[in-house]
Amino acid sequence: MSSGKKKTGFDQLFNIQKEMSLILNDFTSTQQHLQTLQHRSIDIALDVFETDEYIYIRTELPGVKKEDIQLYMLRDVLVIEGEKKLAYRDESCAYLNMELQVGRFKRDIEIGKPINVQNIKAKLENGVLQVMLEKISDRRGRRKMIDIE
Repeated sequence: MSSGKKKTGFDQLFNIQKEMSLILNDFTSTQQHLQTLQHRSIDIALDVFETDEYIYIRTELPGVKKEDIQLYMLRDVLVIEGEKKLAYRDESCAYLNMELQVGRFKRDIEIGKPINVQNIKAKLENGVLQVMLEKISDRRGRRKMIDIE
């Protein structure tokens, strides 16, 4: 059944404008959401364990390239920082759900034991970063006899 009211060109133009507005709002909100996600800070979990010779630190960083990670010692603190970027971005779609974490991360790990800072090794393999710190014996507080001439 027809309501008897004929749609004018103006009505059709108004409907097109309304639909375009909805599409642009979806696109804009998706873009704003992505920008917000990329500027937030994420937490990374660590495992820290030791043997007689080494301290090991392991963290999972799936999708992070080694170029996006900075790893350094500052006094007795190991610092892991970097950024996990959005791996796939399709500007033609609106995300309905985004649970994968993206953003900057930073962890400071106080070592608390003397290590050989000249021999720290790190490897990123299959999304797992492993840092190997060689222990050295603590020479502080040990008696060292000094010969008297």
